[in-house]
Amino acid sequence: MIKVPLKWSVEHETILRNLFLNITQNNLDRKDNADKLKKIETTLLDFSIKLNTKYKKLEDIDLDKHKELANRQMLKVKNWASKQFDYIETTKDTDITKKINNNAKFRARDFKGTYYSTFLNEIVSEDSEYFQWETMGDNRVRDEHMDRELEIYKFEDADLLPGEDPGCRCWASAYFPDEWEMPN
Repeated sequence: MIKVPLKWSVEHETILRNLFLNITQNNLDRKDNADKLKKIETTLLDFSIKLNTKYKKLEDIDLDKHKELANRQMLKVKNWASKQFDYIETTKDTDITKKINNNAKFRARDFKGTYYSTFLNEIVSEDSEYFQWETMGDNRVRDEHMDRELEIYKFEDADLLPGEDPGCRCWASAYFPDEWEMPN
């Protein structure tokens, strides 16, 4: 078997976190978020396609599937941004900025994790039957995720995927058959 680590990108998470904070600031300033939302979609696509190219040639990747995955995630992001705007408009909270900025940071990781787990479930599992659970290995890892560290799961039997729990920083290393043709 060929093991391919599909660790999420700190670079992409940083971009997402900054975009979510920009949306929060735009909501506070009552500005449009269309350009920020487009950048989030582009970042998600770049993230999943780059991971997919770790085990598949770009010309063999179903880009429409990635776009559909990103579009579904973007509906959730737009809903979050809209609810945040409504909250800002109706709250009497005087410490609103700190609270919504903290929420934006958490939501960026959460949306990235949801996108990642869906990517594993809908794209990677088509080519790989098994994955190994990987954690950051630090004191912030949930006990139940630490218990999964280095365990091997079958995609179709897994009760949980890395990234699925809110704020999860775990990732998967996928296994491919020895005869799998890896990209150069």
